[in-house]
Amino acid sequence: MNGLIVSTIFIIAILLFIGTIVLQVILSKKENKWLGLILPIIAFLFALLVTFNVVDTNNYTEHQIQYNEEGEIIGEITIKHEGSSDTSSTALTIATTFLIYNIPTMIYLFIYFGSREKINLKNQLDKMTIQDL
Repeated sequence: MNGLIVSTIFIIAILLFIGTIVLQVILSKKENKWLGLILPIIAFLFALLVTFNVVDTNNYTEHQIQYNEEGEIIGEITIKHEGSSDTSSTALTIATTFLIYNIPTMIYLFIYFGSREKINLKNQLDKMTIQDL
């Protein structure tokens, strides 16, 4: 059952990503150049959000409640987890997270600049044709 759920979520995620790729191609081919930058900006902001969340989750407090057989609370324990003080490890984690989550941003930007280059080339050819007339 769990394998089916995981594979279904994976397939949905792949379909959503393919859908955003198609949307990026469509938006990048529009005459308004700002439309093609919508998805890269959203992806970049998401990468920033995840990166800041990784930094924030290094320190947290865990509450554990102990119950007896009747379901009554017999004790409570509070454990404070503090992130590692190793700054190089933290910096590597932050950098890796930021780079991995920016892969979609890079894909969207490659699509955008490739499409814009084709549009610019077409516009230059149109100008040359008009000048030839």
